[in-house]
Amino acid sequence: MVLIKMREIAEAFLGSTVKNAVVTVPAYFNDSQRQATKDAGVIAGLNVMRIINEPTAAAIAYGLDKKAPAPARRTCSSSTSAAALSTSPSSPSRRASSKSRRQLATPTSGERTLTTGW
Repeated sequence: MVLIKMREIAEAFLGSTVKNAVVTVPAYFNDSQRQATKDAGVIAGLNVMRIINEPTAAAIAYGLDKKAPAPARRTCSSSTSAAALSTSPSSPSRRASSKSRRQLATPTSGERTLTTGW
């Protein structure tokens, strides 16, 4: 249910259908927990392209604003830690905070990809 809602929020912000997802999980998740997360993404109607650790996602988020600006790049940051569930869309002009462990969505070849944390 969380991934379905996050997909809906991302679609509303991006204005297009989200089909692909990169899902982040805590670094301590084992293989069966990662597979269950991937299965939940499929149930939510997402093609889970990759499962990555939250620290990796934070490093990616930190580096996004370091690249040359891409006019069509839009991101959707989200955090689904045990303590909070929040999603905040942003444009390249807003800086993503790695301190809040936000995960990001970036467009890939005309499609939108949702990245979400667990």
